[in-house]
Amino acid sequence: MPSLQQHLGNDTNQKRILSLDGGGIRGAITIGYLEVMEKILSERHKNVIEPDKFRLSDYFDLIGGTSTGSIIAACLAIGMRVSDIKEKYFKLGGMIFEDKNKIWDLLHIRKALRARFDEKNLKKHLSEAFSDGKGGDILLGGAEIKTGLCVFAKRADTNSTWTLNNHPAGRFFNDTKLGENGKIPLKDVVRASTAAPTYFIPEIIDVGNKQNAAFVDGGVSTANNPALYLLMVATLKGFPFKWQAGEENIFLVSLGTGTSSFNTTIGDITDNWMLSWASSVPDMLMQDASWLNQVLLQWMSRSDTKKQIDLQIGKMENDMLGNQPVLTYNRYNVDMTIENLKRLGFEEKKDYQSLSHIVEMSNGDNVETLYKIGAADAASDVKAEHFRPSFDLKSI
Repeated sequence: MPSLQQHLGNDTNQKRILSLDGGGIRGAITIGYLEVMEKILSERHKNVIEPDKFRLSDYFDLIGGTSTGSIIAACLAIGMRVSDIKEKYFKLGGMIFEDKNKIWDLLHIRKALRARFDEKNLKKHLSEAFSDGKGGDILLGGAEIKTGLCVFAKRADTNSTWTLNNHPAGRFFNDTKLGENGKIPLKDVVRASTAAPTYFIPEIIDVGNKQNAAFVDGGVSTANNPALYLLMVATLKGFPFKWQAGEENIFLVSLGTGTSSFNTTIGDITDNWMLSWASSVPDMLMQDASWLNQVLLQWMSRSDTKKQIDLQIGKMENDMLGNQPVLTYNRYNVDMTIENLKRLGFEEKKDYQSLSHIVEMSNGDNVETLYKIGAADAASDVKAEHFRPSFDLKSI
C-alpha cells in the first residue's frame, strides 16, 4: 500500500481525491455510497492488495470532508474499513442528536438557548475514534493518518473558512509564529468542523502563537460541499500539494448527503414569520453553494455523472471552460423526492414517516433508513467503469 509520502507527493501524475459533503445524520447516505465504492475498488486491485486488507485510504491520495463528512473522512484517512465506520456511525447518531434540556428545566434554560444538543457525547466518541491507542490523541500531523486529509471549518471570530490539512509543508502546519496545525488533536479538528450553530456550541482551539480560535461547522460557508475547495487545495500554488491539473492527472469523486427540492406555495412564502425564514435560509444557501460547485466542476471536467442543472443549461454536455478538462470528476447524490425514493424501493409511511421527516438532518432515528437509501442509489448509480483504469493503483 502507498506510504503517506507517496500519497502527498507531486512526483506522480495520477492523483485521486475523495470529497464528502456535510449534512448531519444524512452522512449515513454517504456510507451507503462508500460501501459500494470500496467493494468495486478492492476487487479492481486484488492483484495489488489483498481484498480484505484494502482500504479506501490506499486508493485516494486526499480525502476531505465538512461537518459529518469530516468525521467519515478522518475515519477513512486513519485506515478504517467502511463497515467499521458504519458500525460506529450508527451508534453515534442516536447518541449525538438527543435533545439535551427540557424547556421547563429552568436551571438549564440558558444552556438550552445556546445549543440544542449536548456536545459531550460527540466529544466522547471522537476521543475514542481518534485515540492513538496509548492513552493519547492522534494529531493532525500524526503518522496514524495514512493518506492526505483535509477538514473544513469556519473560524467564527474572523469569519474565515479554514482548510486544516496534514501536509507537512503547509504554511500553518508547524510554524510557531503562523500556526501549528499539525499539533492539533484530530478529534478537535473534526469537532470544529461539526460545531453547527444552534445544534452545538462552538469549539475553541489553540492554533499556536498563544492564540485561541472559535470554530463553527464548516457547512456555514461555501464548503458544505467541499469538492471545489479540495481541487483548489490540491492544485493552487499557495497550498503545499501543488498537484498537476488535467483530465488524466486529477480524479475527484464527490459524495453528497441527499438533495431535497423546495416546493412551497406563494402563500407560505408571504406568510412566513421571521423564525421560519431563520430556519430555512441556511439550507437554501447551502444548497445553492452546492449547486454552484456542481456547475463549475461540470464546466471544467470530464465526467461520467453529469447532472441536470436546470432547464436553461441542462447537463452542460457541450460546454467546457477552457480548451481541455482540468480534471476527471464524478458526483453521486441521491434526489430525496417521493418519486425517486419510490424508484429505489422506499414507500412513504411504510419505510419512512414523511419526506420532511426523512430529510431532517438531526433525526438520529433515521440513520439506518438513510444508509439503505444511499446503498440503493449507489447500487444503481456507482459503476465500476466510472473508475478509469488510468487511475488504478500500480504495483507497490
